[in-house]
Amino acid sequence: MKKNILILILIIIANFLFSYTLPKVLFITTGDGDGRGTVSDGVILAMQEFNQNGAIVKLDNRKLFYDIEEMMKYQIMVLPTAFGYHDADRKYSLSYLSETEMINIKRWVKSGGILVSDNFLGRNRLDGSDRITISGKLDKSNWLLSECFGVELIEKNMQTGKIVDKQSQIWESDLTSVFSDAEWTTVISKKLNDLEVWAEWQTKENNYPAITINKFGKGKAVLLANFNLIHPASDGGFSSSKEIEEFYHKIFQLALDNPIFSVQLHPWKNAHPTAFVISFDDGGTDKQYTRVIDFIEKNRLSSNFFVTNTILPQQLDNLRKSDNINLALHSASLADFRTLSYSQTLQEIQLNQVEIPEAKGFRFPFTNNSYNGLLALDEQNLQYDSSIAVNHLEFYRGSIFPYNIPVFSDGYFKSLDVLEISQIFHDDSYFYDKISKNNYSVENQLVDSKRFLAYLTSLWSRAIKPNNGMMIISAQPMFAGYSDQTIEPLQNMLDLAKKDDSWICSIDEIAEHWNRLLDLKIEINEKGNELDIKFETEKTIDELSLKLAKKPREIIFKGKYIIKQIDDDIFLILEEVNNLEQVIVRY
Repeated sequence: MKKNILILILIIIANFLFSYTLPKVLFITTGDGDGRGTVSDGVILAMQEFNQNGAIVKLDNRKLFYDIEEMMKYQIMVLPTAFGYHDADRKYSLSYLSETEMINIKRWVKSGGILVSDNFLGRNRLDGSDRITISGKLDKSNWLLSECFGVELIEKNMQTGKIVDKQSQIWESDLTSVFSDAEWTTVISKKLNDLEVWAEWQTKENNYPAITINKFGKGKAVLLANFNLIHPASDGGFSSSKEIEEFYHKIFQLALDNPIFSVQLHPWKNAHPTAFVISFDDGGTDKQYTRVIDFIEKNRLSSNFFVTNTILPQQLDNLRKSDNINLALHSASLADFRTLSYSQTLQEIQLNQVEIPEAKGFRFPFTNNSYNGLLALDEQNLQYDSSIAVNHLEFYRGSIFPYNIPVFSDGYFKSLDVLEISQIFHDDSYFYDKISKNNYSVENQLVDSKRFLAYLTSLWSRAIKPNNGMMIISAQPMFAGYSDQTIEPLQNMLDLAKKDDSWICSIDEIAEHWNRLLDLKIEINEKGNELDIKFETEKTIDELSLKLAKKPREIIFKGKYIIKQIDDDIFLILEEVNNLEQVIVRY
């Protein structure tokens, strides 16, 4: 009898069908700072964790809450209410929600979405009134998200309280120290369901759940006592970058719902662990241009040159003769875009496009981007900007993965289709600033080139490589091309990137690949030891890389593919994926 039962269980397991979609992430933010495309440190860290795991992130704004069909394209949605994730005008904060917005958020979670937000989400009506004022609590009668999160909230002074990790094992122990001053906030007064509790408030009188997970329909809603719990301590939050990344990794795993044979989308082509670009801005003598072009040709390097209308005709002709150089826009006259009106901005870009009609991207002169400039790039259908510099050695500015740019100004906000593909913070001019002076000796060039290389290798080893990101070096003929000594760091970095099996490419290639990943949908059905993977995509994707749980016994795919092992990781690389194609993986 026992043997028959065991056989029956094995048959059931073998025929069990487990289906899931590889997660895509929606992050609602209008952007940080002055509205010119930068995003908060917390968003940078979230994107970094999600993207390196193949959960491609789209940044959008609250208008999406009125488009439930568009919301359904995403499996994870992060809704921060903390200052710095949105513009300074609080009426655009997600603490202010309409009934319709909350209904659609509930519908999305119920259908299978993973929601991450905090106790302030939807606390206020759009007219500014506080929903908690009349009854003294937030519940199903006045806060439609109560069921979604499985809680009721009251406002309390949590002075002398602190928040402690209960079971998540993300934080060492205490998320916060004891609050010595008044700390009025909403806390969970009643649990409507059996919640999973990751952290709790501890006070002298009572304890309250502080980070909870509620199963709602097919989805789950993660509620934090405050979004600053997953914002970097270096920028006003409570957590380290490592803790924030571990938090989002757990959220990523929640969306997968524990498949037997996990499949993960790899962000870069051909399973390359990183992406690497050497780009140039124009400026310099014919001899310096020749040295840079020779460097590009010798290495067969796919590169970008950002050029203005002031470039000499012969220099432009020489750039165009190279099959390895992709031309991009750098403005008509090296104008400071932060001083230009919208019409002046548009004219600068359009005049540049007349000279370089094939250009797909733009870099603002001196990285001085502007709200008007970013809007104009979007309206001129350019694919990318490369101006918001990466500096992850000192703080989190710029991004080591592409992101679509959010902007805002004077109460108007928009999520652009333009990708930000961030260049490095210090370009060659920072290290070769003595070039403008007389008697720039070979000895001084060697010293400065070593400084430049040390910076590049440090950024690569500490920020780019550990996080599977991209490195976009920015240089100029007048500096890097000044001599054989000044160009040497570029050669050394290129050699290092090749040694580390990086994807050596142009910014144009990264933009094209990322836009296709943003559009891609991957559905997976598990049945016994077989995976059926289906793709939906508007455009063909080349060298698509999937990380597999282990080495497969058999692959069935009508196109070409290879199995690639990197250390202990197994990758399936599909040479070409078209819409509605599928691949079967058997173990």
